[in-house]
Amino acid sequence: MTGPGHPPSALAPIPGESLTGYVLRFNATSMAPPLALPPRYADTDLPPGLTDAVHRSTGLDSRHIGRMTMTGWPLALRGRGIQHRHGWVLHRRDVWLCPTCTPLTGFRALRWRLALAPVCLRCHTLLTHERTFTPTRSATIEELARLRRLDELTTRALQGSKTSRSHLSVLRRICTASDAHEPDGDVLPRPALGGAPTPAGNQWGTHPPGEPSTVLKQLATLDPALLNESRARAHWQQLQHEVSLPSSSAFAPAPFQPESPPTSPATPAMARARRRALLRQLTDLCAATGLRPQHIPTVAAPWRAPRWSRIRVLEDQAFEALALHTLLLEALGEDATGSAVFVAHGIPAVVNQHDLLTRVRTRGNLSPGECDRLLARAQALVDDGLVDYAYRRGTLLAVPSLPRIPAIHLPRHPFWPARTLVPAWAWVAYARGLPDSGPVPDVSLEAVDRFHADLDPEARLRLLEAFDTHVRGEDWAAVASAAGSSSPTIASAHQRSA
Repeated sequence: MTGPGHPPSALAPIPGESLTGYVLRFNATSMAPPLALPPRYADTDLPPGLTDAVHRSTGLDSRHIGRMTMTGWPLALRGRGIQHRHGWVLHRRDVWLCPTCTPLTGFRALRWRLALAPVCLRCHTLLTHERTFTPTRSATIEELARLRRLDELTTRALQGSKTSRSHLSVLRRICTASDAHEPDGDVLPRPALGGAPTPAGNQWGTHPPGEPSTVLKQLATLDPALLNESRARAHWQQLQHEVSLPSSSAFAPAPFQPESPPTSPATPAMARARRRALLRQLTDLCAATGLRPQHIPTVAAPWRAPRWSRIRVLEDQAFEALALHTLLLEALGEDATGSAVFVAHGIPAVVNQHDLLTRVRTRGNLSPGECDRLLARAQALVDDGLVDYAYRRGTLLAVPSLPRIPAIHLPRHPFWPARTLVPAWAWVAYARGLPDSGPVPDVSLEAVDRFHADLDPEARLRLLEAFDTHVRGEDWAAVASAAGSSSPTIASAHQRSA
């Protein structure tokens, strides 16, 4: 791209520097008119206009400019979609700086945009948030060893290692599933119920937490899983098993109370008051966050259930979704008595098929635990980012055309071809619906589970990003071009039929 009409580069980039850091250092030299970056630019992509502007001012070619961004990085690192969710990349409002290196040299590392690097590996100083920029401490020997291992995995993933990409994907799921603990054993506080999630919160949602000190504590839980991918998967499965177990209080014997009076059953007035309180909380949550019934997935966690109770647990999740859907309609003042709730999720309207759903629809008694569980599920939808699952389900059912995906690069099944398995898998993984109500109801849940288990994590993210574009109605050729010719999943595509 460099030609005789362009000036030579007046400022050499620092190895590992981000484009934002380079532009800020270039503007500080006053050697040319200052460059302007897009608002809240997070170095995750590279708009064509920005490339031309940086080239005209600095003389750097497009290859050097692209190296200072995450363009072409695996989706396991930079996330998917416009907001780059469900990866290691931080929220665009969260910017980490080194309190030692940045004031002296202006250096801003590109990997500081990831939750994998809360410590500067040049001076071993804990990073700080840009909006606070307070002095921090030096990292310990154990913390440095852990972060060097993560930095090594990141480098190998960028070099094309499929094993490293898969390993980092499992580590991210471990961080999402486990809570961060203080050194004395106290659990970090969760955000208040009903409050909007903040990028600098303590919990892993669509983006990692925004504070380097919080991320550093949470990365300490990865020690049993850092050696290789097999240990990481075993550790993650153990966490999933612990989450599925009932609380220890359920097995603890009750304290001896010789003169404790018997507890009277809940009166109808108490049941009505409890239901009114739940509806009032749901109304406040909808008003504060924009939560609506179409944001409710039929299946909240498709692959979190144990193998031996898959169908039963998925059905329980679906009926609980119907119950929450009914309560949200009632909280918003809409009619919740007909069969529209069942039609929205593609489930036959059979009377008395689930105890909780029946009591919700007949205004029966709800226990305090059931109210807390329904309210927590509604809050989890807000924390994970509101998604119009109803639109996803309707689009996948109404639009038959799908991208042409080469079956040779996808897991093979002895009976079902990839073009049949992909829509069945997308109905469960992307639209979060019950398998029997999807576009390919003949495909068994065991076949979908096998396809999901054998699917490479990077290919899985590519498929989810492709279905995002499919639902938005964009051209499949643009998706294939953006994914690049090296993509193992999406090779060529055609537009949806009208």
